[in-house]
Amino acid sequence: MRGVALLFFALASVLAFQGTFASEAIHDRNEDGMELRMMRNDIHDVYIEKGTVWLKLTPSAASEFEQLTHQRLGKSLDVYVDGIHATTFDVQAVITSGTLEIRSPPEALLEKLQNR
Repeated sequence: MRGVALLFFALASVLAFQGTFASEAIHDRNEDGMELRMMRNDIHDVYIEKGTVWLKLTPSAASEFEQLTHQRLGKSLDVYVDGIHATTFDVQAVITSGTLEIRSPPEALLEKLQNR
């Protein structure tokens, strides 16, 4: 099972992207781009290994995230999970997998995700 999960997330990470999204997200524009705020209930599954977190989003959150990444191609996106800044990245591709990779996540985020 773990091997299957690793393969799944390895394939998802080929998208060369870091970030996240939410079904009840608040999109706040700032000078450099956009902030995306999501809640833990927008996350279907979490996988953590060696300083990297993969978030598998719920179907509705994944759909909205796909739309947002389409709109933000070539632009920056700040991502927050339950009020914690998770990552900032430049959107390089439309994300259709519903899986997000966060490299070197903050400790506060790791704690929240591990206790969900």
